[in-house]
Amino acid sequence: MSYPFPDNTDSYWLKSLPDSSFAELSDNIEVDVTIIGGGISGIVTAYQLKQSGYRVAVLEQKTIASGTTGGTTGKLTSQHGLVYSRLMRKFGQKNAKTYGDAYERSLKNIAEIVKRESINCSYEKQDNYVYTTYRDQLDVFEREATDAASLGLPVSLVGSLDLPFDVVCAVKFANQAKMNAYDFTHQLAKRVAMDDSFVFENSKAFSIKDSDPCLVKTKRGSVRSKHVVITTLIPPLPMFARFGYAAVEYPETSYIVSANVKKRLKGMYISPDPNHYSILQFRQGSKNVLLVGGESHIPGLGSAKNRQTALADYARKWFGAETVNSAWGAMDYMAYDGLPLIGRVYPWSKNLLVISGLKKWGLAGSMVGAETIVSIIQNEETDQVKLFTPHRLSAPLSIPETIARNFFH
Repeated sequence: MSYPFPDNTDSYWLKSLPDSSFAELSDNIEVDVTIIGGGISGIVTAYQLKQSGYRVAVLEQKTIASGTTGGTTGKLTSQHGLVYSRLMRKFGQKNAKTYGDAYERSLKNIAEIVKRESINCSYEKQDNYVYTTYRDQLDVFEREATDAASLGLPVSLVGSLDLPFDVVCAVKFANQAKMNAYDFTHQLAKRVAMDDSFVFENSKAFSIKDSDPCLVKTKRGSVRSKHVVITTLIPPLPMFARFGYAAVEYPETSYIVSANVKKRLKGMYISPDPNHYSILQFRQGSKNVLLVGGESHIPGLGSAKNRQTALADYARKWFGAETVNSAWGAMDYMAYDGLPLIGRVYPWSKNLLVISGLKKWGLAGSMVGAETIVSIIQNEETDQVKLFTPHRLSAPLSIPETIARNFFH
């Protein structure tokens, strides 16, 4: 079937963005911490630093949440595929628990912010499911449920789902959530831009000096601060930094289509099966809007339109979708070993920090990053700080495994 795809590639969330809500930096200012990047990671980090008593300035080169944050599905979850068995095997039970606890704490903290700040972002508690339709995967799913349970996570193994096809089993994580990430980030940015802290749009950082204090320059102004936190996709530094981070993370593009459907769907779903995708639904007035995501690949491999058509075909086959309302793509960075990269940009960095490699789980990862950054700035050497350091050897050592998975699986 030929689908009438929309002419533009804006995501479902970005259909009615304001041109700009915050001024451009046009002066020289001084704060405690400069945040580069106005996506959810940058804004949540800025908010958490303010809660800890720091004055902050956020520099966004375009408009708040209009990048990767505006292209997400909206899932808030600590369940990132079948991750916990792999984490236990690769990093041990203690580190796997540190990972799981960090993301579960993230969900709780974001829920508290939504309530405390009265943020209207379609926030809703939902259970999340990783499912399979392949019987030979049953042992793998049972092991994941057992391992996640041993870490104290809200997990159970179920055999039937609210989906229009049969599944063999699913690993369920209870009390996860979904939300409009653009609305959340934009409204939280307004809370940040108060009381001697700042949010600037159309203010691209083109020079960063890692010293004491640090100095960040834009076209029309500058910010002097004790610390700088980079929350964009990859550190916007000299070529050495870009080549350096290529040794620990790689880009991956995914696609999402949205369509109206008749059936109201409970829960959030994702599958590692080659013939299934990520599934999530939101209400828009009286309409049920289905978001189907997947078709991930290394940038430059394959046709975006063909991949989006595959998602649309899936939405039509299983959920009765007739017309695609939105079709878009988003690129994320993935650490080779599957952990976030949060900490000092280089081992020798004085006050230059980074949040990256959130591997397409950036909504919950934003708070994990923020919590880790606050600990580093306050000189707290926690298990979380140690686990997520960008300079761990496990990241580059996992490159062969990643190549095999992407090209030979």
